[in-house]
Amino acid sequence: MVRDAARRSTESRFRLHSGKVPSVRHDLHPIDSTSPPNIVALQRIVGNHALVKLVRPNMPHLQRLPSLADFQEQTDTGGERVKITAVDDRLSTYHSLKYDPVDQKLEAIGRLREACELYLNYGDKQAKRKTGVRALMQTISKEVPLLEKLGEIQKLGKVMAAVRPYIELQDRVLKELPYGSSGFFSTHLSEAISFVVNDLRKEHTDELDEIAGEDLTRLENLLEDEKLPTVTRKVLNELLALKDDIYLKDFHKSGSHITGAIDEEKADGKKYVSEQKAFSDEGLGTPARLGSLTHELTHISVGESYDNTIGFLVFNKDLTVEAIVKLGQKRVAQVKRLLELLRKSRSLTEKQKTLIKGKLDYAMESKLGTYASSFSLGVTQSKGTKYEEGYRKAAEKFTQVKNAFPMGNSVLIEYDSVVNQTLVYLHTWGVPETSNFYKEIKKVAQEAYEDRAKARN
Repeated sequence: MVRDAARRSTESRFRLHSGKVPSVRHDLHPIDSTSPPNIVALQRIVGNHALVKLVRPNMPHLQRLPSLADFQEQTDTGGERVKITAVDDRLSTYHSLKYDPVDQKLEAIGRLREACELYLNYGDKQAKRKTGVRALMQTISKEVPLLEKLGEIQKLGKVMAAVRPYIELQDRVLKELPYGSSGFFSTHLSEAISFVVNDLRKEHTDELDEIAGEDLTRLENLLEDEKLPTVTRKVLNELLALKDDIYLKDFHKSGSHITGAIDEEKADGKKYVSEQKAFSDEGLGTPARLGSLTHELTHISVGESYDNTIGFLVFNKDLTVEAIVKLGQKRVAQVKRLLELLRKSRSLTEKQKTLIKGKLDYAMESKLGTYASSFSLGVTQSKGTKYEEGYRKAAEKFTQVKNAFPMGNSVLIEYDSVVNQTLVYLHTWGVPETSNFYKEIKKVAQEAYEDRAKARN
């Protein structure tokens, strides 16, 4: 079966063999950039391999410098803040400065440290806020090394040698900062990596493809964790069984598709292409990339399982329209149930809930009409080529299903991918399997896994 339409799932688009990209495009709901994984997450991701050294035992836990408002609340004694004004002012200055160049942040944090030391030299009767200032001093001593490391990387400039250090520093920040409070630092690193990588993409595609491909190894590392849930292990084994037939490349948007004319030479006979960012620009680091990769590999496995158009529809291609509608309605109801359990969950932080809610909402959008239009455009632009028939069949099928099931029809292409992606998030975050939401997502994932297995057989 010849396909050359790029099935863009996380940030969908369809790319034509001619290299032209249709104007139809949609993006995933914004991801909360202040949602890093915890230490357990990175331990699980890295496993026992030395591919990346993200987990460093005995490294002190870092409580990020508080905002001025938080610090003032923490040190509020009811009186005027005369003696501590210098600390307030210098903390405010530190937060107002940008990370690039980082030298100004280092200089500002040094002045903040001096102000703290001066305050602590006052007598206890004059300075009644010493407990809060001592805590601030501790966080300063732990944040400085991260800033110094950032300075070292900045001096490298926009070169390939800076890419991995930036990625590793972002994961280090996410590991050392408490959940939800590393957003500014991590987001800056995302912007910095993006600034470097975007300049390198034209002349260093092979090196960036290699970096993107390393996430396959990281995903394999999860299988070494004896605590990996059974269904998650089954799913990852299913997806990774296809890895030798996948050309994984760096690209500015994530997606997966059958290899076409654009990638034939580099794909070197591989059937599928999975396009991944070599870095996470949402501020979420390695766990975000592994979730995205799981999402895309699921689309490929769906293609292998159901063989239902170049759009990777998630149902048997011989289903009647009535059966397709019934299946779609069932999935919408299931996603709504998951959303309700997610809302009630006490095992997830609000930041985690926001991220997962965005994924589940995405699965219930109504995008089949958009995809049908893209495939119709593909028919026009591939006239007379071996790709035309694939576009035509997809355009017809997507239009037929869209007309019969107009609302929430994205569950017919995104259901399995979002479910599997959520499995990886929950495990890398170390969420207790006893939570009702986790129990339900495992149940849904098991059913979808069995359906794909049955379709393959």
